[in-house]
Amino acid sequence: MQTFEITSTTRNTHSLKDGTLICSEIIKHHDSLKDILRELGVDVGGKERGKYLKALSLLNGGMALNKVIAEIAGGNE
Repeated sequence: MQTFEITSTTRNTHSLKDGTLICSEIIKHHDSLKDILRELGVDVGGKERGKYLKALSLLNGGMALNKVIAEIAGGNE
């Protein structure tokens, strides 16, 4: 199984009463889409540039980064 990592900063809101997680929000992704796709073997600057542009479009459309990467570079595992 091939995997990828995304380093993010999140904001978590917890209940003061019992410490349960109420809300989790991603503040910033520290890894770039290009770097992650390159790591997975996608030639973002060459013949597979269309995949990168599709990934940007999906991100701009509101899809989560992890889902975009799985859609573009995954699907076979």
